[in-house]
Amino acid sequence: MFSLITGASRGIGESFARVLASEGHSLILVARDLIALNALKESLMAEWGVMIKIISIDLRDPNAARMIFERTQQEGWDVDFLINNAGFGRFGEFESHPVDDYLEMIQVNVTAPMALSHYFLGPMKARGQGAIIHVASMAAFQPTPYMTVYGATKAFLRAFSEGLTGENQASGIQVVAVCPGLTDTHFFVAAGAEVEMTLHGAPGMLTPDVVVKGSLEAVRRGTMTVVPGIKNRLMAMLSSAIPHRIGVPLAARILGRQFHRFKE
Repeated sequence: MFSLITGASRGIGESFARVLASEGHSLILVARDLIALNALKESLMAEWGVMIKIISIDLRDPNAARMIFERTQQEGWDVDFLINNAGFGRFGEFESHPVDDYLEMIQVNVTAPMALSHYFLGPMKARGQGAIIHVASMAAFQPTPYMTVYGATKAFLRAFSEGLTGENQASGIQVVAVCPGLTDTHFFVAAGAEVEMTLHGAPGMLTPDVVVKGSLEAVRRGTMTVVPGIKNRLMAMLSSAIPHRIGVPLAARILGRQFHRFKE
């Protein structure tokens, strides 16, 4: 059996790979960067002696999820642990980025994890075991001005995960949405250089290992949604409790100040 990780070449995905390899899991690592995937494969095999397969593919391709599944079927790689980690965001006013950026974001953050879950859930249920982790975000708890599409994609992942949990209570399949706050990853480079310079290494930022530890503990406990970090959990609870008519203008003021600083 294999654990399949998307966005495995760096950040949270790489941390998942290292932790699971240390626990003896055979892995399928999925990302665009073939050089980084090969380097990670060699590192994990040398340190832990586990079986590592790699699939270099761009999840922005609408056919990517189907191609990944077909490859696993052709090779006889049975997947019992799917980690939908790949994703990216953009910071700024909605109209400040090309619409194609948002279409690609929806493809990577929403369509690909939904399709991969659909492909792999059936075989998991047939075997009577398996788990799926969707890496969402604290942005899933309230609308997120200046990261509007990103926040909406993460809200989808949270709702999608919780819906699957309800459907699979008796199937033996665990489905978890992990909703990290600020985490020290490559995300900020992709979101925008100004965001990266401002937020990278900020106080209270989580490490990928903390996110992974919380995610795997949630699978073992059967927790539906997990927010790593005590402060983040409190903020998520507060965000959920505040009516949107209050929370949205507040978020717009806070994030808007950051956005207008970048424009100056």
